[in-house]
Amino acid sequence: MNIYGNKILSDDDLVRKVRMAAKIYRQYAEKDVLIVYAKSKRGPFFTYEFHAGSENFQHLAGVKSTKGAEVFFNRCLDNVAKLTRDEIVPKENKKSRQQK
Repeated sequence: MNIYGNKILSDDDLVRKVRMAAKIYRQYAEKDVLIVYAKSKRGPFFTYEFHAGSENFQHLAGVKSTKGAEVFFNRCLDNVAKLTRDEIVPKENKKSRQQK
């Protein structure tokens, strides 16, 4: 655990979790997704619709790849030449970029 109480993943766990997330995301990839939500059970109800492109997985996972977003997504799904820890590069902390 770190000072914020978050679990620190081993390299193997990180790769396994990113690959698992990609497999789940694959069922939505290249489809339009509709989310219906409300602040309470009685509403009012709101909707949010978006296109879940394969190029968006990298962004949602909070990582970057020098090979590009779609290549990264496909590497996560590849069961032959499996993704390695070196291919998972965390994005900069958004707050630190805004402070510059």
